[in-house]
Amino acid sequence: MNKKAFIILVASAAVGCSAPPVKMNAGASSVKVAKSDPPDNYLELGPVTAIDGKGCGAYGYRGTYDRTVVRLKNKTHGMNGDYVQIFSITEPHFRPGCFDNMYKINGTAFAKVSDQPSPVVIVDKSRAPTPASTSNAGKLRELKALLDEGVITQQEFDEQKAKILTEGL
Repeated sequence: MNKKAFIILVASAAVGCSAPPVKMNAGASSVKVAKSDPPDNYLELGPVTAIDGKGCGAYGYRGTYDRTVVRLKNKTHGMNGDYVQIFSITEPHFRPGCFDNMYKINGTAFAKVSDQPSPVVIVDKSRAPTPASTSNAGKLRELKALLDEGVITQQEFDEQKAKILTEGL
C-alpha cells in the first residue's frame, strides 16, 4: 500500500461517518419533552423511543441529546401526541471492545385531551361547617343511638348527656 492511500485510510477511520441530517417535522416543534408527569388533561398514548448515533468508536457517528430529542418529538408528533415524559436516557458509553456511539431516550407519549387541567379545589377549613359528630347535638345523637342499640344503659346515657351539656365535651 502506498503512503497516500494509507493516509487516506487512517484519516477516514479517524473522522468516521458523518451524522445524517435530522430535520424537525412540521408541527413537531410544539411537542414538549420533560421528565415530569404531564398535567391531568393529557391522555397516555404509549411508549416512544428515539435513537441517534451508530457504530463503535470512529466507525459510525456519535449521537447527541439534541438530535435524539428532535427524533423523539418527530415520533411523538407522528402518534398525534404533544408531550413526552422521559423515563430513561442512555448516553454513548464504553462497552467491552467498543465505544458505543448510540444515544437513546425512552419515554411515554401523551396527547392533550382538553384545553384546561382539572380545577384544583382549595377548601378553606376555617369556613367549613362543624361536622355533626363534633357538635353537642351530634354527640347527643350518637349517644342516643348507642342507647337505642343497647350498647350503653339508661344510667350511662344520662351521665354522658349531663356531661356533654354542662362541659361541652
